[in-house]
Formats: sequence, C-alpha cells, structure tokens
Amino acid sequence: MTAQQKTYSRAAVSTSLAFVGILAMSLTMRSGATSTGPLLSTISQAYSAREGALGVLSALPCLVFAGVGLLAVPLSKRWGMSAVLTTGTALSGLGLLVRPWAGNFTLFCLLSVVALIGPALANVLVPAWIKFHEAGRRTLLVTTYGTVLLIGGAAGSAFAVPLSGHDGQLWRSSLASWAIFAVIAGAIWIKISGLVRRDSPDGGTRSAETSSSNATKRRPIYHSRTAIALVLGFGLQALNAYVQFAFLPQILMNAGYSAGFASIMTALVNLWAVLGGLVIPFMIDHMGTHIPWLSIIFGLLTFVGWIGLVLVPGSFAFLWVSLLAIGGFTFPLIIALIPARSRDAAVTAELSALVQPIGYVIAALGPIGFGILLQFLGSETIPLLAMAVTGLLMGVTTYVGSGTGIIDDELAVLGK
Repeated sequence: MTAQQKTYSRAAVSTSLAFVGILAMSLTMRSGATSTGPLLSTISQAYSAREGALGVLSALPCLVFAGVGLLAVPLSKRWGMSAVLTTGTALSGLGLLVRPWAGNFTLFCLLSVVALIGPALANVLVPAWIKFHEAGRRTLLVTTYGTVLLIGGAAGSAFAVPLSGHDGQLWRSSLASWAIFAVIAGAIWIKISGLVRRDSPDGGTRSAETSSSNATKRRPIYHSRTAIALVLGFGLQALNAYVQFAFLPQILMNAGYSAGFASIMTALVNLWAVLGGLVIPFMIDHMGTHIPWLSIIFGLLTFVGWIGLVLVPGSFAFLWVSLLAIGGFTFPLIIALIPARSRDAAVTAELSALVQPIGYVIAALGPIGFGILLQFLGSETIPLLAMAVTGLLMGVTTYVGSGTGIIDDELAVLGK
C-alpha cells in the first residue's frame, strides 16, 4: 500500500467513527465467553458433562484466542485489519446465535469455537488498528477498548442467570441473546471497512524511507526481554481471569451463597476492572517509572484474594472477589502497554500477535487444570492454593514487562 493510500485510510476514519467502532467491537469480545460460567451447571446437566469436560469448555476461549490469534497478522497483511475484524465479527454472531441449540456437547464446543473467532482476531488486531488509525487519539481509543471490553464481560456474567428465567429453562435464549452485539458491531465495521480499503499493519507509523530501511535492522520480536515478560504476565493474568469466569460461581455456591449472588460476584470481577480500564492508560502516560510497582501490588492482591477463599470461603465474599478484581487490573495494564511500549504499528502488531496467542496458551492451562484437579481431588483447597501462586508470578513477570523501555529499540540491530 502506498503512502498516499495509508494517509487516506487514516483520514477516512473520523474520531467519532473510530470511537463507535471500538466501542461496538469491545462489547462483543467477552460477553459470549463470560455468559457460560454462571450457567455451567445448567449446561452440565443438559449435556451430562463432567468437571473435566467443563474445564475444556471453559478453556476454549484461551485455546481459540491462541490458535486464531496466530493467524490474525498474516490475514490482516493480506486482506487488511478492518476487513478481517468485520469477517470475524460476523462469524462470531453466527456461532453465538446457533450454539445454544447444539444437539450434543461436542457440537456445543465446536460452535463455541466459531463464536470466539471474532474476539480472537480482535484481541490481536485492535491494538494495532488503534496504532495505525490513531491520529492523536490513542489514549481515548485504548481506554474505550479496555473499559468497554470489561463492561461487556461483566454484562455476560451478571445477566446470564436472570435472562435464563427463574427456573433456568431459558438458558438457551440467554446464551443466544449476546449475538445482537455482534450484529451491531458487524454493521459498523462494514462501514469502516468500506472507508479504509486495505489497512495492512505493514504500513506502520514510520515514514516511507525509514520503514524500508529499518525493516532489515530489526531482530524478531521474541528477542525482546520486555515482550517475553509481557507474554508471561498476560498469560498468567488471563489464566486467573478464565478460572474466575468458569469456576468462581461454583466456588461461591459451594461456600453457601446463592446462584444469583455468585453470578453477581462474578460480574463484579469485570465491573471492578472497568475502573482499571479507565485509569490505567492515563497512569501509563503520567506515572513513568512507578508503573512497575503497580504490577507487584496487583499480584499481591490476587494472591490474598485466592487465600481468602481458601481460609474463609463462607465470609467476606465481596472482599475476596474485589481483591481478585483489582489484581485483574493487570489486564488493562498489559493491553495499554502493547501500543505504549512499541513505536511502530508493525511492531505493535507483532507484539500483540506474540503476547496474546502465546499468553492464551498459558491461560488455557488454568481452567483445564482447575477442572481436572476438582474432578480427581474432590476438594477446592489445592486448586485455589495453586491459583494464589500464579497471582504472585503474574506480579513479578508484569513488573519486568512494564518498564519504560521501547521494544523497537530492544530489537534494533546496532551498526547497520
């Protein structure tokens, strides 16, 4: 794509259209996944699925985000980021709509994969899309993305049980209702795709002459210490998040709380994180060298939250869930660091394509491992203690990845 075409693509997307597009996309990215957690026992009864199988279902978002995420950058280089995001959203809407009426558990899982394609592509491409089309509005769009993504996830958890009816018989309609957000997002992104033509991340933010010369002077993204630390931090945070989405309702119900209360507490994880999505991008812009210490604090809070559920699960549920939620601020922190710690849109895309797919492979171990341990041990104590350890590791790795360095500079080959 020529420099003239790149300029046209950026100019074609106004701030208002970019805002609405990111807003709509963000609403679709977690609601379809988080809505299954509060209904997991109902789904289990409907398909006679055991804990291990439910752990696999709960890990599907991580596995799909990893596998499909690896394809995101190659696809966007061929077809453009906006076109790929539009197609992925359409597929997700179809999967969400059809999935609840699957005839067996295997088909339910396969349709869940289809429903997760759009979010998997968006995980990788939205940060790069923002970098490419930012026009001085990166903080606004990153904040919108990180915040609304969490609101969508909270809505999925909070409304799953109420939408299923007082007796749970409407659980299929409850799950299918989230397709409406994908339909709305798809319509908006069709408009964006028509305006920007092929917005490949190859375009970057560099000048034409710098782009061509520096492309041969950069080592692969995995040579960056910061990038690897962000991979590990993201993976451990996502591992914690998806265990919470899947098993926190059951953990709280086993402790004596009602299903409705457990559903609300699970939604609270995302609602608390909305605050993180709002403030973290601005903190990165203004706190500088103090940012890494936030990572340690978030890791310690996650540790204490899990330990609280081990020691006094029947009391102070709001406190333990709130600590886990604030520890989850690590997610918007890392999402905001992806464009903040990279200078060029091509590096941003490569970093996102490294951090999120590999991070979600790590994350998939959480629900699968947690479900298997529950099935064979019959007790939550050891799985919860293991989760507490992952919280500490999350804090340490994110501390390393949240320094003030720029990944482009770490990858630069000197003397050429």
